[in-house]
Amino acid sequence: MLAAGDVATAAAWNVLVGNDVELARGHQILTTTQRDAITTPTTGYEIYNSTLGRFDVYNGTAWNISRPFAMQAARASIANNATVTFTSGRFTQAPIVTVTPNTKGVFALYAFTGSITSASFAIEFSSAGTYDTNWMAVQMTASSGNG
Repeated sequence: MLAAGDVATAAAWNVLVGNDVELARGHQILTTTQRDAITTPTTGYEIYNSTLGRFDVYNGTAWNISRPFAMQAARASIANNATVTFTSGRFTQAPIVTVTPNTKGVFALYAFTGSITSASFAIEFSSAGTYDTNWMAVQMTASSGNG
């Protein structure tokens, strides 16, 4: 049985998390009270919070939920030279964005992403118009966003 303050070994990790990938493995396990008692945590310090059942990461000023990545995707009708806005708080930095037009029979249409920030991305098509489009944005670094 793991107790607060333990570091999860592979065997204990399997008992603790079953099929959940990477949960608590190699992280210090602390209660919220123990976490808050750390007087000078290092920016980026990550723990498994046994009180809340989640990873927490210290961002330099506060503890936030840590997620291994963040993603958002949609199928939408998008006009040329439009800006697509992400769900607020989803990304903590500019994600990688891919865009694919759904244009049967039109083979010469290309989609280009312009400015990409943690809040939005600009889209430009090779031809004027509005197009049915699939897009996906992924941040592969640790994120405190809404996943």
